[in-house]
Amino acid sequence: MDINGLQFFALYFFQVYFPAVNPEAAFRTMGAISLVMTLLASVGAGLFSDRIGRRPLILWAMFVCAVVTLLMGLTNNYVVFLIISGLRAAATGPIIASSPALASDLAPKDEAGQYMTYNNLTTRLSGALAGLIFGVILVTLTRITFMGLFIISAILFLLGGIVFALRVSQKEIDTRIGQAV
Repeated sequence: MDINGLQFFALYFFQVYFPAVNPEAAFRTMGAISLVMTLLASVGAGLFSDRIGRRPLILWAMFVCAVVTLLMGLTNNYVVFLIISGLRAAATGPIIASSPALASDLAPKDEAGQYMTYNNLTTRLSGALAGLIFGVILVTLTRITFMGLFIISAILFLLGGIVFALRVSQKEIDTRIGQAV
């Protein structure tokens, strides 16, 4: 949910956080940076995950996302914000690229379609809910509520990483992949 949260409110965010900057231009600039960084990181993550494993890459990315998302909410400098948002986009690339592959690895071969349906449903549903939930949080559109959004997003990344680390062991991944071969 935290990956998708800001996109619904970025225009308003720039109006509140950086009033001296043209919000439409800022939104387009951040979008372009995010798109390029996510694309490059996704391609790199796809290659890199085969070397170090999907789980470590996803965990690293989730914890980096937690830190940079928190930093995004705490900065007062537009250029620094764009740099940090680029780092966040680069960190989301491995999550976007490696999570479906890991879900496929973990799914029993004879039920892979069903498991991928659940995976897609949960990831798409959280994106849809992000607009609603963050909309309730941002009802006042103040700097404090936007900061709250970033803090909540950072916490969601952190909690997601912790739950993932505790619930998906490398041993289980290795066992499932070994059974599929």
